[in-house]
Amino acid sequence: MACEFKAVRELKKGRAYMRPLSLQADQNDPLSWLQRQARAGDVLLAHQDDGVIWGAAAGNGAWVLSSQVAGCSPQPVSERLWSARLFNAQREILLWRDGDGAWRAREIADEAGAGEPAFVEWYDEPQLLWGTHGEHVSAGGVTFTLLRDGSQGLQHAAPAAIPLKDEAGALAGQRPRLIVRHYLAKEDVARVAASRLVRLSVLSASSDATGDQ
Repeated sequence: MACEFKAVRELKKGRAYMRPLSLQADQNDPLSWLQRQARAGDVLLAHQDDGVIWGAAAGNGAWVLSSQVAGCSPQPVSERLWSARLFNAQREILLWRDGDGAWRAREIADEAGAGEPAFVEWYDEPQLLWGTHGEHVSAGGVTFTLLRDGSQGLQHAAPAAIPLKDEAGALAGQRPRLIVRHYLAKEDVARVAASRLVRLSVLSASSDATGDQ
């Protein structure tokens, strides 16, 4: 539920580590495996045959999902799942179905890992989320914003209390965005070797193209 947003690319340096993760005996239940990897405050974004699922990890390890607050969001079902991303500002776990039907997973993290980092340069890119109007709905202590776009008729429920300015639900500021981090390969020619989600954010009138809020 995101669309491209052109921004100035500021190259950043640091250390990021990437490692494969094994589902082992959880090949038939990838969603349970992913839930066990969650930390309080993590955001979930999953794509299925029948729609988009947002979620947040509560302090007790339980999921609070957009399907609990919005009819436009399906229930998570492993057989319908394409991919899922569990992320926070420090790391992302990506779960996806491989061409042979098996589930694969990997983690990219800023935390110190063993050996040399996989990446030492990256840039962040904001991607605007669909939605010009919203409505706040809550479940399990998490506030979602049910976003809709009048011209497109699309809806999804992001786990964030996005400011609204009037009873019609018009967004108070600029549209919400996903911050995507693109990692550059350590080669002579710079290319994006991997990407991960970092956080949900909201553009304000005073923010520059890459500024945080």
